[in-house]
Amino acid sequence: PNPNPNPKPNPNPNPNPNPNPNPNPNPNPRANTNPGGSAMARRAPPMLLLLGVLAGWAVRPAPLLATGLPVNAQRGYLASLSSLAPEPSLAPAPSLAPARHAAERVAGVVRRVQRDIALAGRNPDPNPSSNPNPSPNLNPNLELDVIDEAALHTEAGVAALRRALSQRRHAIVRLGAADGQALRRCKTAVAERFFDTAEARAALARDVGPATPVSADRPKEYTGVFAGERSTFLELRYDVRGGVLPQAAACAELDLARLVLGDVASAALSGLECPEALTLVDSPSGARQKPNADGVSSTVHRVCFYDARRGEGANDELGAHTDTTFMTMIPFTEIAGIEVFDPSQNAWIRPEAAAGADADRDLLLLPGELLDLASDGEYGAAVHRVIVAQGQRRVSMPLLLRGAREMRFGGVLPMPAVWAALQTSNPDDAIERAMEGLCEDGNPPSTSARPYIVPLRHSLDEIGHFYSRLCRYVDVLSVDPLVVYMRGFVDDDSCATLLQEAKRLDSWSRSSVISQDGENRFEVDPVRTSSTAWLQTSDNARGKAAIASLARRAAAAAELPLDHAENFQCASYRRGEQYKPHTDHVNDFNKLAPGGRVSTCIMYLNDDFEGGATTFPQLGISVKPEKGAALFFQNVQTPVVGPFNMKVDKRTVHCGEPVVSGTKTILTKWFHPVPFPHGPNLPKE
Repeated sequence: PNPNPNPKPNPNPNPNPNPNPNPNPNPNPRANTNPGGSAMARRAPPMLLLLGVLAGWAVRPAPLLATGLPVNAQRGYLASLSSLAPEPSLAPAPSLAPARHAAERVAGVVRRVQRDIALAGRNPDPNPSSNPNPSPNLNPNLELDVIDEAALHTEAGVAALRRALSQRRHAIVRLGAADGQALRRCKTAVAERFFDTAEARAALARDVGPATPVSADRPKEYTGVFAGERSTFLELRYDVRGGVLPQAAACAELDLARLVLGDVASAALSGLECPEALTLVDSPSGARQKPNADGVSSTVHRVCFYDARRGEGANDELGAHTDTTFMTMIPFTEIAGIEVFDPSQNAWIRPEAAAGADADRDLLLLPGELLDLASDGEYGAAVHRVIVAQGQRRVSMPLLLRGAREMRFGGVLPMPAVWAALQTSNPDDAIERAMEGLCEDGNPPSTSARPYIVPLRHSLDEIGHFYSRLCRYVDVLSVDPLVVYMRGFVDDDSCATLLQEAKRLDSWSRSSVISQDGENRFEVDPVRTSSTAWLQTSDNARGKAAIASLARRAAAAAELPLDHAENFQCASYRRGEQYKPHTDHVNDFNKLAPGGRVSTCIMYLNDDFEGGATTFPQLGISVKPEKGAALFFQNVQTPVVGPFNMKVDKRTVHCGEPVVSGTKTILTKWFHPVPFPHGPNLPKE
């Protein structure tokens, strides 16, 4: 049972870290409701146990065997078995009903979580009262592998993110200086307002109030304050307009922090190209096309205050657990406390304590059980814990991205049923709970297509904050319908490279439009007099990289995976050529396999011409093309209730004014609500 073969660095010579030789941690066996001896159950105060259950942390004991071994030894034995026994295959079986198969996938997550918690617990903790480092297998030489936030919109950055989440079960993203300063101000303001003094904590309890259920239909989802002897948690949710709940906790600094965390989360999830996650996730603000019935978000912004200066004991702990989230976003703090089990190193790591960590700018991204589910295990749920040493105080502000309650996993299982199933520790129980969430007649509603949610932001600040990450300067021209002009979206070198790639294309032809006879034919028409060609890739390494990079940035603007997008269309407008008023989506496009054109991103590769402005007559908007700028807008009415019944928003009628002199060259990328089944070249489809 001693995990350290070298006794010298182990300050605890007792191989059994449990000073109580009784393998049952509760001397009254009848009163022990959690005999499994999980890390949470053995260490956490009762209030934290209650919080874990109510707030939806997936804290589950590994099942015990009748081996006669002490609890910790049994956990190690189970971990060994788990590492040897292959996970049962959950490949789709034609004989399974869709609902049953979806439930089997949920059970697979429960099985993987149990395995991973057992693996993480293979090395038990020494007695924390005698060891300031409570993790015997903590990697002391950790080197941070940081991904710059701006890189999340590049091929290299997305590849690094996928690799980190898949192999290490965590990723570290470094914010820009401005956002880092915003988070620092938020930490200071929150600590001063809510936690720094006894008076502040009393005011928090009095003004905000204890945790209460969101609604009668959501009895285990809360807003308000959980308070214990040494720890206090403030649970915040949001309404459909982004307002904070409870209202007494409203704080401008927290709102900005939520925007920072939510925008990074959106970029990260889009980069993972996991369509099911994007479909099911609840937005960071609760502002979305299809809100929960009561209008309150499932996603939670939690403020956590751990104070190991109060009470007895050396450490304030939240034991090993996984989150029932798509992703948990945790800003670094100066007091290192969060630990993550890294399966690639078979060790616990403490990223905040690593050399080079930036407490102001670094974010820890942890995949949760819902992302594990949506990705079929590609991004396994991270096992993590919080340990605050005696005499220290830690304030943390994680954002927990959860599932929208109105959505259905696999098109059949309601997300509340999925949630309930993931709270179990037994795969069979998970299947039973998931199936209980279906209609009583056993015939759950099925969907002919996966529902789709277009992200909605309701204020200039929210929109500007998100798109400013993609460009040098952003101008929000319209909130509804969304029209955004981004200067510096494409750098000068890429513009030059892409212009050369466009000139090399041999597929240039007169531009065409959809026929008006209902036959969905493409035909030449005086309404559009430019020339076009399709640009997919290049046999030139420099050109290939430029195309891939720009495609990734356009997808980030649309907040959709690349397989939802058409190839770039190059358009060249010479003197006198134009594109008269039109919309990019027509309702007949709903008949296409990927649905209609939900949004458009136009990129201007040059500006050495006269005329050629892009105008929206009904909105009173006219954009003078600027080299390297991008114009992004949504084409359809909101809310979008399905991918194949989108209605054109006639306010988005726009035109390319005639070019007076020179030649205008643009790239356009159109995005659809579902992926293309056979590749993204719409005209050839």
